[in-house]
Amino acid sequence: MEIYAEYIKNKVHYFGEDYEFIFKDEKYHKFSHFVVTPSHLKILTNETEYTLAELKKHIIHTWFEEENTEARAHNARVTKKRRHKNSLTNFRK
Repeated sequence: MEIYAEYIKNKVHYFGEDYEFIFKDEKYHKFSHFVVTPSHLKILTNETEYTLAELKKHIIHTWFEEENTEARAHNARVTKKRRHKNSLTNFRK
């Protein structure tokens, strides 16, 4: 199965076997720790046996699973650090 991305008319188009999609908003490409969810995707063509919801889940698993795992871990570390800092600040009051 070949998957690839191509820049077309100022948008990144992602191509998989029998489907094509884009992000609903190009700003998502600029985020460094971003968890991709089905609501972020716009399916342009779907010639698979999947429904749109199933295809979006498949795309997230195929294209973004590793990045989502890393982003969740990073976000959890940042949140833990912030909460620890806030607890120290609240303790001093």
